[in-house]
Amino acid sequence: MSKTLNQYASRIAHIVGQSDNQSLKERIKDMIKDYFAKYIIQSIDRNGIQGNYKLSLLINLLGVESSKLTNPLHDVEGDPLRYNYIDFKSVTKIPTPLNIKNDSPFTKVCIPNTAKTFSYTTQVNYRISSTLAPTRCSRMYIFENNTITCKRHIPFNDLQSTELLTQLEVEGLWENPEEVIGFYGITDNQDLEIPFPNEMMSFIISEILKTEFGIIPKDVEITKE
Repeated sequence: MSKTLNQYASRIAHIVGQSDNQSLKERIKDMIKDYFAKYIIQSIDRNGIQGNYKLSLLINLLGVESSKLTNPLHDVEGDPLRYNYIDFKSVTKIPTPLNIKNDSPFTKVCIPNTAKTFSYTTQVNYRISSTLAPTRCSRMYIFENNTITCKRHIPFNDLQSTELLTQLEVEGLWENPEEVIGFYGITDNQDLEIPFPNEMMSFIISEILKTEFGIIPKDVEITKE
């Protein structure tokens, strides 16, 4: 059964004989995060990105600005096709993704409950996308300062009838999983269960005990409730 970050830290502190040392527990939690990141990065190098390491969250968006484009093509009546390009930005800061060898910071960014995905792009490509016809402008996003900005085109006279973009689903590998699990919570997320395989967390605890404390633990010590 999954445990919380506080529980994992308390378990290690108990094994090293310092159950009441709160300062040590805080340092152990930082160790767990560091070893967690190393474990996943090494696993990706060997086996690629594994689905059971990914976590998703919903982020709220706010329309921040728009630009207008007259398409060189024409509609059936011969009038120029005109579009609004609206930029949407995440309302709150997004947890930091793991720094892995990948073409984008996240494994998937999409409109919730749809197959409409956004591709990661550079600042330059994002800026020039507003000058392209919608048929040549794919859904794209940029990620800077823990904020996602994305673009959506809407027919020029259809701002009222077209449903605006209010949320994105963001899937990825994260430096601090507890931030993702409790993204909209009001606590520090230290008492939320970390939904990763027990064998993974047991390996991380074992490595911390051996490397940081010089202790070779017994399996029963790691898995004991």
